[in-house]
Amino acid sequence: MSSTKKIAVAAIVLFGATVALAGSAHFIRCSDNTQGDNLVVSFKIAGLGNETTCVTVTADATAEYACYNNGGRHPQAANKETINAEVVATDCFTPRNGQINGSLTLTPPGPGDFSCPPGQTLVFEGVTYSNVRVVDTTHNVSCTP
Repeated sequence: MSSTKKIAVAAIVLFGATVALAGSAHFIRCSDNTQGDNLVVSFKIAGLGNETTCVTVTADATAEYACYNNGGRHPQAANKETINAEVVATDCFTPRNGQINGSLTLTPPGPGDFSCPPGQTLVFEGVTYSNVRVVDTTHNVSCTP
């Protein structure tokens, strides 16, 4: 085999290996952890090439808001609101050695148009997250913490 053909074969083999590696993207791990009212989702994806890889984290969030009077009491009236919303965080990462170690943070949904009457203060009471999902949108692979 001529040296030109050997170089061409070597280039095809190297390129083919890169394509095969990029085609085997998979999650090594994904986990979630609350930090205050936020949900931090960490992940490790392997089997990547050198292309930028975008990741989206979604969850269903249920946030509670209430109105408190100046004495710090919550009047027993209909001035409490539950907000249900999907929360989303997205970012793109550059792989290192075919892998990404990353994290994205989800924050509670806001109160929307819920407001308090004069003399009362809007207070965020808490949030719960469910149905958390992590998706590598570049390679269409996902995991659930």
